[in-house]
Amino acid sequence: EKEIADATNAINLATDEKNAAAVSLSQNQQQLETNVKSQADVSGLIKDLEEQRAAANAVYKRRNAEYNEALNTINEGHHMLQELYTGSASLIDLNRVAVKMFKGAVNLRITHYYVAVIGALAQIAQKADLLVDANILNRVEELFKRLQETLAQAIQEED
Repeated sequence: EKEIADATNAINLATDEKNAAAVSLSQNQQQLETNVKSQADVSGLIKDLEEQRAAANAVYKRRNAEYNEALNTINEGHHMLQELYTGSASLIDLNRVAVKMFKGAVNLRITHYYVAVIGALAQIAQKADLLVDANILNRVEELFKRLQETLAQAIQEED
């Protein structure tokens, strides 16, 4: 009888351990499912963040290209002004650059920065003679410099 009691105790003990192992296995499986779901959620978030970063980077590159084009157009306008003063540029050239500057300002939504320069260029274009005196040239050059500084500051603020 002692052997039967020992065997029964051993079976009960084994059954208890088996049940405890089954509970532990179930808990581990649930934790694994939770971890897999969390990993999928994190992977989805990472993918979303990567897409947002790529979109923001594309916008940044486009805006940077627009600002660089605007700066190039301002430099072109400044150079054209020098050529107009020396007589190697025409009012048609002045008009072409002014239109290009205005288009760039509209693209960047910063036309208010360009008003003074475009207004000064329009005054030059309205002159009956093609001679531009040094005072007007100096005033417009100063406007170009301020516009370049303002645009450079706007670029830094957007970064």
